[in-house]
Amino acid sequence: MVIGEPLDFSRYAGMENDRYILRSVTDEIMVALQRLGAQRYDDVYASSVKDRMPAPVR
Repeated sequence: MVIGEPLDFSRYAGMENDRYILRSVTDEIMVALQRLGAQRYDDVYASSVKDRMPAPVR
């Protein structure tokens, strides 16, 4: 298990209902996780990827 440095989001106090702030926090968390796991971060929502996938063959 790898544990990184604590992330500080106190600069966003009182802005919890702003969707742009929430996205910034999410992005910061994702970048921190990417660095811990040495993985590439794609700044894309899963729903966008699903929309681009071909329909399953039945």
